[in-house]
Order: sequence, then C-alpha cells, then structure tokens
Amino acid sequence: MTSIADNYQASAPPEHPKKVISTRNKRSQIIKIFMIVLVTAISMVFTIVDVVVTAQNLKQKHELKHNIAHGIKVSSIIHNLQNERSQTSMFLVSKEWNTSTNSLKLQKVRKSTDESIHDLKNWRYTLPGARCETISDSDSFLDEIRHFRSKTDSGDGLMVHELIRIFSSWTHELISWLAHYTVTQDIQNHADDLFAYHMILNTKEELELEKTFGAMYFLHGEEFTFQNVTMYNEKRVRAQAFLDTGLLFSSVVKNNYYSLKKEMNASVWLKDIESKRQYIASNSFTNSSKDNAMDWFDLMTKYGDLMLRLEVNDANRIESHVDDVIRSNVLWLIIRSLLVCFAVIAVPFIIISLVRIQNDFYKYAHSLHHKVGLEQSRTEFLMRENARHVDDLASRWKQFSQTNSEGQLSIHSVQPQIQN
Repeated sequence: MTSIADNYQASAPPEHPKKVISTRNKRSQIIKIFMIVLVTAISMVFTIVDVVVTAQNLKQKHELKHNIAHGIKVSSIIHNLQNERSQTSMFLVSKEWNTSTNSLKLQKVRKSTDESIHDLKNWRYTLPGARCETISDSDSFLDEIRHFRSKTDSGDGLMVHELIRIFSSWTHELISWLAHYTVTQDIQNHADDLFAYHMILNTKEELELEKTFGAMYFLHGEEFTFQNVTMYNEKRVRAQAFLDTGLLFSSVVKNNYYSLKKEMNASVWLKDIESKRQYIASNSFTNSSKDNAMDWFDLMTKYGDLMLRLEVNDANRIESHVDDVIRSNVLWLIIRSLLVCFAVIAVPFIIISLVRIQNDFYKYAHSLHHKVGLEQSRTEFLMRENARHVDDLASRWKQFSQTNSEGQLSIHSVQPQIQN
C-alpha cells in the first residue's frame, strides 16, 4: 500500500482575510459609514434650521396676537374719542343741545374715554398736543383731554372747528398706528381681511365726522356755511368709498357686515339715513330743527356702533385664527425639537456602534483565520499519523496472512507422509 506523503494536506488552506476583505472593501465600508454620517448631519442641520424658523414664526404670531388684542383696545379709544368729539361739538354749536339728557350722555362718553385710556397699559404712540409738543403717555393724554373738557364746560371760547381738528388728529394718529402694525406683521392669509379692517376704521372715522357736520346742518339751517356743506359732502363720499373698498377686498368682512345689518335690523334706519343724506345734499333746508338733528345724530350713532362691532368681530376672528396657528406651531415645534434631540443623542451612538461592529468583524475574521489554520494543521497532523498507523497495520496483516497460509501448506504436506 502506498504510504502518504509527509506534506499531505487534508483540505485546501483557508484564504487570508486580506484576500476576502480587500482594501477596496474596507474603503467602501468607510465611505458608506461616512455617507450615513453626512446625510445624518445634513438632515440634522435642516431640522435645526426648521426648528429655529418655526420658533421665529411662533414669536411673530405671538406678537401679532398681542398687537391684535392691543388694537382692539385702541379701536375702543378711537370709538370713545369720536363719540366725545361729536357730543362736545354739539354743545359748542348750539345751546339747545345742552339738555340734561345730552349732558348725561356726554358725561358717560367721557367716562368711557377715560376708562379705555386707563385700560391701555402699554402706550406706543406720539400724539400732537395743544399745550405741549407731543403726548407720549396715557397720563399726559388724559391731562390734555381734561384741559379741553374744562375749556368746553367753562365756555372759554373754544371753537368747534379747533375741537374737531385736535380730536381728529388724535384719532388719525391712532388709526395710522393700527394700519402700520397690520402692514408690518407677518399676516400671511389675512392681508385682505386686515386691509378691510383698516378700511372699516376709516369708514367709521368719516361717518362720525359726517354725523357731526350733518347735525350741525340741521341745527343751523340756512346759516350752515358753504365750507361746512363742503366738509359734510366730503365726509359722506369718503365714508361710502372706504366702506365699499373694505367690503370689496374681503368677502368674510362683507358677509359679516350683512349679517350684522340683519341682526341689528339696520335696513330700516339705513334707509332713513340715506333719505336724510339726500335731503342734506339738496341743500333745501332753511329752518333749524333740533328734533331733526337729534334723529340724525341717533341714526348715525347706530351706524357707528355697527361699524364698531364689525371692527371688533373682524379682529376677534383673526385673533382666533392666529391662536389656532400658534397651537399648531407649538405642536410642530415640540415634535421637531424631540427629533433634533433624538438625532443629536441617538444618531452618534448608532454611528459609533456601526464602526465598532465593523472593527470587531475585522478582528473576528483575522482571529477565525488563525484558528482555522491551527485546526487545519492539527487535522493534517492527525491524518498523517493515522495514515502511518494504517500503513503499518496493513503490512502486519499482510505478514500475518502470509505466515498463516505457509503454516497451512506445511500441515497439508506432513499428513501424507504420516499416512505412508
């Protein structure tokens, strides 16, 4: 039997890990891990930027909400100033207006004006003053108003046009501020509504002046000057133009306007106002009439109240929508902040774990190669030893077989000799 060579190998030698996992494979794995890190980092940057932008938008929405609430208080001041201007002007125009009922109304209006100014804690305006250059806080504003009130009550020669000019300058400055903050804010989908809101403010201002000049017309009769007639016509035209423009820009405000007209049953007294407007425009009135002046004044006061409700409803509606947007932004800000926290904390650990697993795999591959080599050497050694034992056993069996066959042959040859 042919013996096994000493260099016999039971199996092919295992390939070295460097042949199986080449440098190119390692580079490919490193590039993949780097791409994961890069994509994760870019995603984190975009998420962080999105969180910052959302936080800034949330801040702007809070500022817009605060300004809307502030604007509602300002519109209340404007409304009270307009009423006080109209009531006071009537006292200066005619002594017939100085009745106990009208005096009580004037005192009530003055009280409402003071309360609305006190309620406005954050003063942001610079108003023109008669006694000083500017009015920069609520206390100086109240002092200025009380100064005019004292001159009116004492009959100190205050002219009605001077009163109208001063009060109108205040209301115009406040309306300008309302218009300014609505333009400078991030109003998004509310541009038309806020523009319509500004138009309604201007409408009410012109209506209040129209109310004053119209009442003066009925009180003066034929003594009503051409200048006052011109002023009245200007205010009437401007009021209607502002109203039409506001309703044209916002269908929501338009629907709200008609809804308020129906709720306040305004169709009847609006027809009365229109008939009196036509009567004033005809300039055919010759005799003064306190009753007509009172009717006109009350009708226009109702119209002004309708405009005030339209202002407040529009502002409240926008404020409610801004509240919904703020709640939505807060929710998204929380979710995105949690994602950023997860990315900042968890993703680096995941990447580090991938790198460690990769290194452990390479170490295990080298260790496995070493162990397989040892096992292969041991197996080859055992196979060679076993081969030698098998070769020795075969030769001994062969010798035994040969010896046994020779013994049998000798026995067969001895037996015939014994028989002979």
